[in-house]
Amino acid sequence: DALTEDNDLMEGPDFYQAAIDDPAMLGSDGVHPSDHGAEVMYKLWAEKMDSLYTTVSTEKVSRRSAGEARPSVSFSGCTLVNSGSEPVSVAVYTIAGQVLSRERIAAFGTADLRLTGSGLLFCEVRSANGTMCRFKTGFHR
Repeated sequence: DALTEDNDLMEGPDFYQAAIDDPAMLGSDGVHPSDHGAEVMYKLWAEKMDSLYTTVSTEKVSRRSAGEARPSVSFSGCTLVNSGSEPVSVAVYTIAGQVLSRERIAAFGTADLRLTGSGLLFCEVRSANGTMCRFKTGFHR
């Protein structure tokens, strides 16, 4: 709990309570998840992460507090485009929470994520002054 709070991290899903509510989540050893349990865990993480993001497709996303520079990033195909005048750091996650990429994008720059297939991604963008925006987007290549 302190680690989550000290690092401004999202609180994860309550797998303990989920396993109490649905004992079939645990495998035969009573510790590790069954196939059903793994699916429930993915779903719980997806629901947690989904609550952090607003839905966008390839639209420009920006959020800021009064007086702060606004990060301005769009997603086109599998390329992140920084249309802002400051460099940004971008973290890209799968719906299951796996980090796919961490990129530093120069002002007015781009970053090709080299993704294959299709799916839903979650992106977190931070500007040099700490302003942050989060969004989800679909991709297909």
